[in-house]
Amino acid sequence: MPLYILAPDHKYVRGWLTFREYMRRHPDEVLRYADVKRALLGRVGLTPGAISRPRRPYLQDLATRIGGE
Repeated sequence: MPLYILAPDHKYVRGWLTFREYMRRHPDEVLRYADVKRALLGRVGLTPGAISRPRRPYLQDLATRIGGE
């Protein structure tokens, strides 16, 4: 597991917190994200970082939708 040391206002921290808060407010999206991850695990297997790249389209779409809130 990576260890990140970042300032509280770093763009990565803001992004992670925004994602977390969005998911807390949208339980239906949590289920959708779980489905995406399960489907990818069935396709690419369970290796370190295996689902990072394939899930990018979902996360980019989600970021666009979050930005519109």
